[in-house]
Amino acid sequence: MVQRCMNNWLGANKKDSDACKYLEENLDTVDSKARIDGWSKSLRKERLSILTKLWMELRREEQLWRQKSKFVPRRFYSGKNPQRMFACFWNDVWNGDVTLNMEYPRIFALSMKKCEPIKDFGRWQGEVLCSFAAPIGNLDTITVEIWAIHKAYSLCLSKASISGRSIQIVSDSLKAISWINNDDLGNLIHVNIIYDIRAMIFSLRNSSVIHTLRTANSYADSLAKRGMDLDGEIVDWVVTTD
Repeated sequence: MVQRCMNNWLGANKKDSDACKYLEENLDTVDSKARIDGWSKSLRKERLSILTKLWMELRREEQLWRQKSKFVPRRFYSGKNPQRMFACFWNDVWNGDVTLNMEYPRIFALSMKKCEPIKDFGRWQGEVLCSFAAPIGNLDTITVEIWAIHKAYSLCLSKASISGRSIQIVSDSLKAISWINNDDLGNLIHVNIIYDIRAMIFSLRNSSVIHTLRTANSYADSLAKRGMDLDGEIVDWVVTTD
C-alpha cells in the first residue's frame, strides 16, 4: 500500500495514437466523457496527442496548482465552448521530468472520480486502490504523517473487499513508523491515535507500516513541513493493497 502526500494525477505517457482511446477508457465521469465526445475524431487526436510526457488534472486541483511557479500550465478547450477549460497540463519539472506513471504506476492507475470528496476506489492489475483527501490545516509534519496512516487503516477496515488481503502502508516518516511499531508513544498528543493505529493493525492481522525515502515526494513534503492552511480538499494520500 502506497501512501503519498500529494494530489492525484492521471499520468499521460501514452503513445499519441493511443491517447483518445486511453482517455475515453479512464475518464469515467459523465462530464469528462461529454467533453471528449463533443470533439471530432481528428480534433481529439490533435489535442490529446499532447498527452505524451505531460500531466493532466481535472477540476479539483486547478486553483492550487495554478499558483505554483514550478508548474507550467497548458490549457485546452473543447470545440463546443472555447471559453470552457477542458483540462490543464503540466510538465513534471519538479520530479526531473520523469513521468509519474512510469515511476509510480499505482498513482497513475487511480480512478479520476474528482467529484467524490473522499474514498475514490478503482482497480488496476488485480490490486484494489483507493485515495482520500482532506484539508489538514497548520499541523506539524509528524502529526500529518501519523494522521495519514490512521486514515489509511480506517479506509482499509471500512471495506469488506479488503478483508483477508495483505496490506502494507509505506510512509516516509521514520519517526512515525517507530512510534507505531515500537513501545515509544511519542508526544502525549499522539498517544490516542497511535493506540488506535495499533488496534487496527491487530484487527487486520496481515498488515504493516514500512519506510520509504521521501526523495520522490520532495514537493509535497515541503508543503507538509510548512503546514497547510488552505480551503478545500488539497492533500491526497494514495492507498493500494496487494
